[in-house]
Amino acid sequence: GSLLMLQSCLGQMNLKEGDAQNLQLKLDLLAIVIRHLVQQPNFSTIFCEAVKNFPFSEALLDSLSESLKLSLLEQISLGLALTNAEDLRWQHQGKELISRILI
Repeated sequence: GSLLMLQSCLGQMNLKEGDAQNLQLKLDLLAIVIRHLVQQPNFSTIFCEAVKNFPFSEALLDSLSESLKLSLLEQISLGLALTNAEDLRWQHQGKELISRILI
């Protein structure tokens, strides 16, 4: 259920379309889902599976962090989760995010 929910929320994220109120509701829901999942022991697996078929974007992590107003801990959790991704581009993005935060 958690994987499907996260995939659905990520799939709805298109910052170029839709009205502001609808976009804000989607962002709020995604923030709630991520904040819940980041506390789960299998967060890394769930997040990596969720982005597995998601179009790669170098700006995704920064955009998510900013739009969802994620805490440093939540940002680090996203970065660490992605270091376990199958796709080397996502792994690199996870490492980059962690490096930017810690430096």
